[in-house]
Amino acid sequence: MTRTEVIQKLLMHGPLTRKQIREVTGYTELQIKYVMRSLAAEEKIVSKDRLWYRCINGNIIDGPRFESNPLEEYGWLMVVWRMANKDVLKFDAIFAMKAVEFLNYALLISDILQAEQMEAEKARRR
Repeated sequence: MTRTEVIQKLLMHGPLTRKQIREVTGYTELQIKYVMRSLAAEEKIVSKDRLWYRCINGNIIDGPRFESNPLEEYGWLMVVWRMANKDVLKFDAIFAMKAVEFLNYALLISDILQAEQMEAEKARRR
């Protein structure tokens, strides 16, 4: 396993500081610096408040970002239900999606749900 893979696997368990990464891996500061620089350039990790997080295209996929997750109030099962167009038989296809594809689809569903909420609010005010 490469150093890059090791650090990515570590960050799957949550954000870490550079010092914590150094203590866990035993790598030198120089080795960590090169790996972190490479991962950051590829937008696979990002640093925020001295912690390193995993990310996709520069967007944090765990940690503080999820405190304001727009899908949180719906729950993941509701998102899958909507993605399947309310057809339980399509669940297997949805669960077989790649993570990036699923996240993009989930964000689209989030936009649709928010638009529906706004329409319902407008109808209620009339």
